[in-house]
Order: sequence, then C-alpha cells, then structure tokens
Amino acid sequence: MSTENSATNGASFPRVSADDYGYAPQEVDAFIARARKSFASNETGPEAMTAEDIRSATFEPAKGGYDAAEVDEALDRLERAFAGREESTVAVATVPPSQTAAARMDDDDVAAAPPAVTELPDDGEPLDFSDLVRGRLDRPRGERFRAPSNPGAMSYNRDDVDALCDRLVLNPRALDTQALRDVTFRVTRGDEGYEEAQVDAFLERVIQEIDGQL
Repeated sequence: MSTENSATNGASFPRVSADDYGYAPQEVDAFIARARKSFASNETGPEAMTAEDIRSATFEPAKGGYDAAEVDEALDRLERAFAGREESTVAVATVPPSQTAAARMDDDDVAAAPPAVTELPDDGEPLDFSDLVRGRLDRPRGERFRAPSNPGAMSYNRDDVDALCDRLVLNPRALDTQALRDVTFRVTRGDEGYEEAQVDAFLERVIQEIDGQL
C-alpha cells in the first residue's frame, strides 16, 4: 500500500493513496484528541477513557484516509500509557498505607533490574521483536486485533490469525518472511473476525523486523 505524507495539509498521520482505503481522518483525529485530553487531565469516573476503550476503537474505512499502520502504532502507544497508569492506580489502592512509603523506596531498585529475557524454543537465536509487536502477540486469543467498525465488512477469521500469532510466539523462525507475505486467512464478516487492514499492517511490521535481523 502506498502512502503520501499529509503534513502539508495539517493532518495528523500520513495518508494512503487516493485509490486505497485507510482510516477516516476526522474519526481518528477526534478519537486521538479525546484520548490525549483524557490522559492529560487524569479523568476519573464512568466517562473516563480507559486502555480497553483504546484497544477496541474502530474507524470507518475511507479512500485516501490515514495509513492504518501509522494510526495503530499511535493507538498502541496510547493504550500502553493508559494501561500503565491504570496498573499503578490499582497497585497503590491495594497496598496498605503503612507499606506505600517502603514500596516507593524500592522504585530505583526495580528500575535498575535487568529486563527479563524470554527464550523461545528455537534452533537459532530468538528474534528480538519490538515492544509494539511483542505487546500485540502477548494479548489473549480473540483480543489481539480489533473488529471492523462496519458489521457487514469482510474480516479475517480470528482462529486463523491467532494460530499464526501463536506460531510467532513459540517459534518465529519457523516462518520466513516469504511465508508471511503469502499467508492467507479464511474470511468472515464484521465483529466475527479481525479487521483486515490492522492485521495486514501488523504482519508487514513483523516482516520488516524479521528482515532486519537476518
């Protein structure tokens, strides 16, 4: 899918070419603005935006719209920010007041600890996927991608996509980049499956990362 930079017309993300479908710009702009405002103001209550709201966001397809891969990367970053804040809030709320000071004193030790290394069952060196890719793969089956906003739109079979993601988690080198480019999924409709554009953009990101490590 070809893209055209839209910085000159004030858009937030690059657009796909006029003949391709992307995300509806007005919907994306409005959602991103609301998410950023909610995070900055630290909203609370039933109307506050959550990580789940960002994870389940959908946008109408539009010719010449925003590049889905670019938008999805931004949403993933926002989701991680909201999830981190929510986890911190829960952690503080569940620790007795007498222990919170001691917990804060350990923050530096936690930050200095080396990150965990996940060894994959692989004959070669494990692939070092980015946080963006790893975060998507680590999600539960059935929740790795969003459903299309249009209930009548074609979508990818969830079981097929999740099976491929499971293979990428367990043995990523079992699939070369050509196999990933040639992969096909059964199709379904609407929220019975995953949004095709988001899955395609994710697989292209995986291919780029694998190519960069070969």
